[in-house]
Amino acid sequence: MKSHKMTPLGQFIADELIRRNMSQNELARLIGVNSSTLTKAMRLEGAPEPTLTFLNKLAKATETDISALVKMAVGESDMRAAKAMLIAKRIEALPPEAQEMIDRMLLGLGAPGHKTGGQTND
Repeated sequence: MKSHKMTPLGQFIADELIRRNMSQNELARLIGVNSSTLTKAMRLEGAPEPTLTFLNKLAKATETDISALVKMAVGESDMRAAKAMLIAKRIEALPPEAQEMIDRMLLGLGAPGHKTGGQTND
């Protein structure tokens, strides 16, 4: 029979269950997800990755840095893309004015009313 290895995120969740002396159903309720979602997150290698929404809820419930959970979920090699997705999600939650300011900074345009090279960005 083939042996399956638990992912780092699955091991983290298993450790939380032990540390908190909780069942999967109890931890799922604490996190705010279905028990099946928690079961999938405790997946074996090769199973689909959990969503950022789930990881954010898990981070809040366990008081763990979300970046650490993302790293556990996607692995070292995909961490750069995962961080970019996490930043994009945070930017999406900002008010439109803040999103526009970030777009302008990323494009090198500066903030509205800011002088660049003698010109004002309005």
